[in-house]
Amino acid sequence: MYEKVRKINRRLKNILQLLDDGNYSAKSLSNELHVSVPTVSRAIKALKQEGYEITSVRDKNGWHYKLISYDGQLAMGFSGEN
Repeated sequence: MYEKVRKINRRLKNILQLLDDGNYSAKSLSNELHVSVPTVSRAIKALKQEGYEITSVRDKNGWHYKLISYDGQLAMGFSGEN
């Protein structure tokens, strides 16, 4: 059980880092993280519930997520875990 929680926390941390570096679609995040698109959608929803402001933006390349803001500290213990 503990390992599953650590795996989820790592995934959430990775998504935050990717979104902080650039704009990713659900499909591109799923490819980057080797998970399904629904898993990415659940992770984005969880991050939003934790207070991260993430929005969907449409441009000439299609839809992608954009990290608008966060409090500067990674919540749920993300910052110290690998």
